Amino acid sequence: MNKFILLIVLTFTSSLKAQTLGNFTSAYGEVLRYKFYPTQMENQSHKVFIYVSGDGDICYKQSNPYELRKEWHDKTGQMYSESGNWVFAELLTSRYCDRPQRLDGLGFSYRYEELTNLIAQIESDFPQITEIYLMGYSAGPWVAIEVANRLKNNQKIKGIMIGGFTPGKLQNTLASIFLKHGDLRTGDTSYERRIEIAKNIHQKFHEITFECSTQKKTMFGVFPFDENDPTEKWEAKRTDNHYCEANIDGRSKIAALPARLKILVLQGELDRDHTIESAFETYNVLLATGKFDSDIAIVKGVGHSFGYQFPQISKIILDWSQSQTEQVEK
Repeated sequence: MNKFILLIVLTFTSSLKAQTLGNFTSAYGEVLRYKFYPTQMENQSHKVFIYVSGDGDICYKQSNPYELRKEWHDKTGQMYSESGNWVFAELLTSRYCDRPQRLDGLGFSYRYEELTNLIAQIESDFPQITEIYLMGYSAGPWVAIEVANRLKNNQKIKGIMIGGFTPGKLQNTLASIFLKHGDLRTGDTSYERRIEIAKNIHQKFHEITFECSTQKKTMFGVFPFDENDPTEKWEAKRTDNHYCEANIDGRSKIAALPARLKILVLQGELDRDHTIESAFETYNVLLATGKFDSDIAIVKGVGHSFGYQFPQISKIILDWSQSQTEQVEK
């Protein structure tokens, strides 16, 4: 049965079980780290929720996926630990925040192999795991969806969270964001300036699509980012192949997902970058392609960075994950 969930803030406290530290290999052969946090519920110990982060906020310590879990636990207590084991892994890009030149030539598709390697490592390190959920957030669903399609024969992958996400191409998403915000460098939010930015983004994406260069930085200076923001500074300096590889039509990828997967569309009510309309667009694609068990949850009072208000979201995930178990047992 489809569900529409609107929740208020809940708070919980709990003790923290010991984490397990592990390593896996990046697409380029570098050793990356992950943290495995065991559930406190024995009947959920066969599940693992792998957090798949976005690509633009990893330079802040509080947003780096490898560092996230402790902050979430401090705010949520036992609630999300009840849903199952959780994994938070390091991204290759998060190592280069203070060395943006190291990102030269590093596209977006490397993340597919990175997540695939992480899943294989978790399966090897924790053979008791029989259910894997890929919890995508922001740009993370691009990665989770693609990997789920590539690993469609892996029966352990049971579900995906699509959180804070717009299913259209990246160029449309970015143009839409700056149409709302205007020029962050100058504070110019005039209609004329917003239209100018959006047109320029589309024109530049048209240029990079043909060559997908690993050396050119066509988008540098095009995005009207706040120059004092370290995250936005390095993101704007990515080489063309990053934007080229990320400029995917998400609707076709969503439509191709195996019908057996359980999918949760999660959306912050106040998210200005990826709106409620975007969430329902994703949900409608799921329904149109026969995935009638998909759920959608709109979280009241939460914006795009909803990790910081995780109590509501942990409750949604707990209910969703338990509903999957109930369906299996019937």
